[in-house]
Amino acid sequence: MEVSVRAKKVKQLEDEKKKWLQLEKNKAKQKEDLAKNKKTEQLNVTELENLLLWYNVPKKVMGNKKDKLTKWKTILSSNQLPPLFQQ
Repeated sequence: MEVSVRAKKVKQLEDEKKKWLQLEKNKAKQKEDLAKNKKTEQLNVTELENLLLWYNVPKKVMGNKKDKLTKWKTILSSNQLPPLFQQ
């Protein structure tokens, strides 16, 4: 019984670690993309997707480029800060 509880806890922590590592990876990509100083309309699909992932927007609700651009403009206009996570 005790081993089963520990195994579940280890699995939970590993999943959490994977999530935080992915967020860190997205954050690094976004800093790189933002350093290019492109206008919002000039961002390509991959850049928009990375920005939305950084803000925890699920891929399945992103839609096409127009939808992604609209979602990104909404985030910008609301002055929403990117999510914080432990490093």
